[in-house]
Amino acid sequence: MNMQEFADKLEITRQCVHHWCTGRARISVRLAKRVRELTGVPLETLLDMGPQDIRAMIKDQEVM
Repeated sequence: MNMQEFADKLEITRQCVHHWCTGRARISVRLAKRVRELTGVPLETLLDMGPQDIRAMIKDQEVM
C-alpha cells in the first residue's frame, strides 16, 4: 500500500501521513486508534514507532 491509499483508508490527507512517515509529526492517540483498527498493530506500539517503522508498516499493508 502506498501513502495515498493508506491516507484514503483513514480518511485523512496524504500530507498528514507524510509528516508522520518523515518524523515531522507524532501520531495523535485518536489517529492511532483508527490505524490500530485498520492494521491490528497495538496502540502502544503505534505511539512508539519511528518514521522507518511507520513506512514499513504502510508498505506491508495489503489494499483491500
